[in-house]
Amino acid sequence: MMTSLMTTEAFQRLSLALAIGILVGIERGWRDREAAPGKRVAGIRTYGLSSFLGGFCGFLQPVTGPILPTAIFIFFCITVLLFGCMQAARKEDYSATGTIAALAVFALGFGAVVADMTITAASAVAITALLAAGAIAWISSPIDLA
Repeated sequence: MMTSLMTTEAFQRLSLALAIGILVGIERGWRDREAAPGKRVAGIRTYGLSSFLGGFCGFLQPVTGPILPTAIFIFFCITVLLFGCMQAARKEDYSATGTIAALAVFALGFGAVVADMTITAASAVAITALLAAGAIAWISSPIDLA
């Protein structure tokens, strides 16, 4: 049976996992804010759920061993990669950033539960800043009208 301290820490760690996904999801969703509803690929909900799933796998690991969390991660990777391929073919946009970001938030969600929370949170902020910097670099690049 879990003590109240264990329950509180589990809640804090799973909350951090969810917050990481929401943070990255806000950045990714902001990029596609002009797209029509239903045309946006991933945002707060997608990245939030991805990170929470990673956190849940981290929570399951001591209980079930590494096989179930690994199987979930492999299934998640296959799903994200297949969806990324379908999206790339439909949009003719072959950027891997969204796919890599989804895998990263899953891993950070896992890390929020099994590793140091401060380092994991700082890593999430760094990744979000890096993703935002890519958008800023793209927006501020000169436009060739020739």
